[in-house]
Amino acid sequence: MRAASGHLGGMPVAGIERSGPRPLRSIQLPGVASLTWFHSSRRHWLRRVPFVLPTLMRVAEGDKRIVLGQRDEALGGDRLMAVSAGTELDLENRPDPRSGCYAGVVLAFDRAYLRRHEAPAPASRADPWIRPGRWLDQAWCHLIEAWDGGAPESLLVHRVGEVVIALREQAVGLPLWLDSPGQAWAERVRALILPDPGRPWAAPAVAQRLNVSESTLRRHLTREATSFRALLEEARLLQGLCLLQDRPQKIGVIAARCGYESASRFSERFQRRFGLKPSELRAGDSRPMGPVTVGSLAA
Repeated sequence: MRAASGHLGGMPVAGIERSGPRPLRSIQLPGVASLTWFHSSRRHWLRRVPFVLPTLMRVAEGDKRIVLGQRDEALGGDRLMAVSAGTELDLENRPDPRSGCYAGVVLAFDRAYLRRHEAPAPASRADPWIRPGRWLDQAWCHLIEAWDGGAPESLLVHRVGEVVIALREQAVGLPLWLDSPGQAWAERVRALILPDPGRPWAAPAVAQRLNVSESTLRRHLTREATSFRALLEEARLLQGLCLLQDRPQKIGVIAARCGYESASRFSERFQRRFGLKPSELRAGDSRPMGPVTVGSLAA
């Protein structure tokens, strides 16, 4: 198995993918954050990718085309991007023409963890695109180096804290602390179903867990322009997106883990949401992403 490598802020990041057993490409730090390494040898694009947690992204190899509203930019290794919870992005991952590989790291924060840390000053720039200064760049590289080196969880938690402090000191990353406007009930439902979206969740049971009646829950979600069914499908497809990129399982197995009775149903819903079939994501899709308009973001 070929080793994945790249550079983050001038520091080599190698060995995430090693020979032998399946590489560790994702790690959970309960109550703090999760780290995920994505890589691909082919260009592919995804539309309407939901970010349900505050997320910091950086590319290690190649670049990532990001469409956010009317803004369309490439994210390379010289910048990070801070994504607010509740954001949807159109993404195109583009391999480096020299190595033929794309690789990137996603750091998704627990919202309660961030709330325990002071946010950057309100007067700071809320631009999600961040050009890291010396200390932020160093903190990020320390985190990746510790993860790659198999550091204990306690040290990784410390390194995540360094990144958060560096964001505040540089007065950047404010979007990470911004809550989704008018999504309080949707966030409570997501918090319940996201850890295991493949379960046979039903609105009455979720409402009971939230200490409200089913009709009250549905009314709250309607006011927030969503529904229980939409939130459940979002969670299941997001899990499918992660599993397709991280596990060498058959698509039918992944579909079942995400709560779908058939691979065909999963593939249909996945393509409608993200714009490509699960098999195309697995193989990589060489088609470049065309111009994106507000209308094209609808399912």
